[in-house]
Amino acid sequence: MLQSPVARITERLVFRKVKDRAESGKPLYAEEALGGYAVIAQNTTDESSRIDMELLFNAALSGESSILPILQD
Repeated sequence: MLQSPVARITERLVFRKVKDRAESGKPLYAEEALGGYAVIAQNTTDESSRIDMELLFNAALSGESSILPILQD
């Protein structure tokens, strides 16, 4: 997963900070952050976001398996 180019990751995933988990729909991964939650969701609307390497790394360490198929062709 972490061998995917940054462009592919940001094309297929969106990284957001939200106050309430409900704001993010169905995130692939979420963790508590200052003032709310940091989430990774599938990018279905071509939304532009900056990659959060720490969040992506934490998702990989957690064993979150729903992210990997999205990054593969």
